[in-house]
This record gives sequence, structure tokens and C-alpha cells, in this order.
Amino acid sequence: LCPRLSTTQNVNSSYCVGSPKQYQLCPNQPCPSPSVSFKQHQCSQFNSKSFGRRYYQWTPLYPADYISISNKPCDLQCTTISGERQLLVPAHDGTFCRDAKYHGVCIEGICQPVGCDGELYSSKTVDRCGICGGNGTSCQRISGSYRKALTQLGYVFIINIPAGASDIQIIERHKTENILGENLQLL
Repeated sequence: LCPRLSTTQNVNSSYCVGSPKQYQLCPNQPCPSPSVSFKQHQCSQFNSKSFGRRYYQWTPLYPADYISISNKPCDLQCTTISGERQLLVPAHDGTFCRDAKYHGVCIEGICQPVGCDGELYSSKTVDRCGICGGNGTSCQRISGSYRKALTQLGYVFIINIPAGASDIQIIERHKTENILGENLQLL
């Protein structure tokens, strides 16, 4: 709200300091299953509106995790189930958005950043170790090659991957008759 200030000429005028609105995110809770996405809900609101005397079933053109082809990440693009028609409307505030720089939510048509800490306007990101706001020093990279020739039939133990390991890549560098398998054991 803008406080009313009187001027030297005894005429009331409005004067605002800062933004007239403040936004914050509600606590993030999982939606009950089954439920439709917020984008799906917004698109389905057009199901009751006629287009050229016809009614259509509308769905989002792009899933929530896709960077849309629009140069405005807060443009909601809907399409009919048949793909026959499309429409472009502004997404409602709170709609998940993504652009080349960050993930966020739409506020007044602009994709505002949300940090990995779940805070609006936060610049915190996940480091290479998967730690929100970390500096990348809490983990270590381990790599190696298994080069032993197999002389027996059956299963051969190669490596134990510790609990909590992430970004795991296993590459078979040369074609062999062996089959790479896994044995999961919870300790």
C-alpha cells in the first residue's frame, strides 16, 4: 500500500517506496495423486469456451520441464488433444517456468528465479556434489577401469559403489560377449 503524504501545498499525493507487492512461495507439498499439473489446469479452462462454434479439449503443448520455443518462458502454450489448434496465453502467477538461466515461477509474466533452497529470488544452486549452496568440495571424483581377463564362467565381482554415490557412468569400451549386470544389496 502507498502511504498518503501531504505536500507543502496541502494537496494529498501518493508516494510509494519499493515494490507495492511482495511475493513468497508457499511451503512445497506434493500434490495428491492423481492430479493434473497447474499448466494442465490452466489449459483445461478453455474447454468450456467455443472456438469457431466448436469446443475442444485443451492440454499444455510442452511439459513442465521443457524450455518452450517462445522467447517468453511465462507464455502458456496450449494445444487441442488432436493437435488441430493451438493458443498462447499468459501463464498464471506461480506457474513453473524455465529459461536458459534458471528454474523459477512466473510472477506478473516474468520468470523469477527460485533457488535450490526453495526460496523465491534466491541465487543458490546445486553444486557438483549435489549440495544446495555448496562449493563443490564435499565430494570426490573416483574413476577407474576394469581390465582383467575373465577366466571363469558365471558372475564376477567388479566394483562396490558406495551408498550416496551420484552421477555414475559405466561405459563398456569394447564389445564383448559378457553381460554387465548389477546386484543391489541393502546394508
